[in-house]
Amino acid sequence: MQNNSFSFNIDTFTSWSYLADKEYLRELKLSKMSSRRMTKLAKKVVNEALHQIEGVDIDFIVYSSRHGELLLSSELIESIQSLETPSPIKFSQSTHNAASGHLCIQAKRKIPISSISACEESFSMGIVSAVNFLKQNQDSKVLFIYGDAPFPELFKEKISCTDDEIIQTMILSNGEEYQLNLKTNKEIFSESECSRFTSWWKTKEHPLDFKIGSLCLS
Repeated sequence: MQNNSFSFNIDTFTSWSYLADKEYLRELKLSKMSSRRMTKLAKKVVNEALHQIEGVDIDFIVYSSRHGELLLSSELIESIQSLETPSPIKFSQSTHNAASGHLCIQAKRKIPISSISACEESFSMGIVSAVNFLKQNQDSKVLFIYGDAPFPELFKEKISCTDDEIIQTMILSNGEEYQLNLKTNKEIFSESECSRFTSWWKTKEHPLDFKIGSLCLS
């Protein structure tokens, strides 16, 4: 990215979190056979994506998750520590891009997908990736998905985490509705980027600063 400022439109926006809604009530579009193999996080992520792309031509998908399937990975680690044979199915579903693979299969469309994890900046780096694609493909639409599951107890002493389970999706296109700026900012926020974005989306009363270096949406 040579420029430090980008503009874009948000065509659609959805957000679901366990903290706010408890139950996930969206109609499931997944096949029963695939659903049995997927984690709870992957089911919701893929299902939200299927709802979003229904009847819409999507050129690129960005799936961003700070922790991905870390909950499942921690279960595999504990089974190894207990000298148990790890489950091959659990192992295959524990990779960060497992949900992306399921989405390709379920959508039955050849849409390129990028999976991103960038620690506490995973949300903002996902948006940067999506917008960067838009600027190189002027008439395109990008589906941005952010999803995280509850953080495993095994790692809570080592890594701070403010989110519980959360899924957020947006269809982005080129336009002038929002401005994205990259700039240095050393301020530390108590909320995660995704939570702050959701709060800002509801009010839009002030610019939103992200700490990357930092992302500012105005």
